[in-house]
Amino acid sequence: MKARAFVWGVIVNLMLSFFLSLIVGIATNIYNEMPVNLDTVAMPLLYGTIIGTLTTTIIPVNRIGIRFATWQGAPQGSALCGIYKNFVILAFMVPIMNFFVTGLMIGFGTQEFVNAWLYPIIFVYPVGYIVSLLGEPIAMAVASFVTRFDPTKAQREESVGV
Repeated sequence: MKARAFVWGVIVNLMLSFFLSLIVGIATNIYNEMPVNLDTVAMPLLYGTIIGTLTTTIIPVNRIGIRFATWQGAPQGSALCGIYKNFVILAFMVPIMNFFVTGLMIGFGTQEFVNAWLYPIIFVYPVGYIVSLLGEPIAMAVASFVTRFDPTKAQREESVGV
């Protein structure tokens, strides 16, 4: 049962990292006035999906987000908890994913790296936030379908990273 819950959580993290990488990659290209085509989207999508899935599987960002939400007075499982939780999760994920994707795309040691990493965050964070709020129920439903595992409400909130 624990293994199925873990696999379910990894699939949800994978899907949300994919959605986030795709939309944030496109938004970053638009912000940097770069063309949006297969070449400029494919590699950030691949890197972001891998980095996001690994990060959310290793770092308990979901639990951190839930703790912040309950500290703010939002009961676990409420819509307000989801709003606070995703706010905190993306505060971790957008800079981490953007750091690695930017570094892998233009190089970590280049002069443009810091600007290309930090400047788009203010623009892409709201976009990523909306994607995470809308994508989370879809990712949970697909993960439940794939794993044939229907977690309880508490397990859903504990397992999902992004």
